[in-house]
Amino acid sequence: MLHIRTRRRSPGQNGVRERAFGSLKYEHLYRHEIGDGQALAVEAEPYRQVFNHVRPYEALGFARPVDIHQPDQQAQLSP
Repeated sequence: MLHIRTRRRSPGQNGVRERAFGSLKYEHLYRHEIGDGQALAVEAEPYRQVFNHVRPYEALGFARPVDIHQPDQQAQLSP
């Protein structure tokens, strides 16, 4: 098995996903009783919406991920 290292401060690589999953677990999931996979999906979806659509990030110039990665979709959703 080959161990692949990611570059330091490379948000497009694995570190960003690890940070997202850590936030999901510690800021949301560990605060609720989760009985099965379906309950996990129900609890994770609202947090995913906040993480991608509401919460701004310093590393993204205080923008939201949806603004950076899907700007056309946001323009269609805005009134």
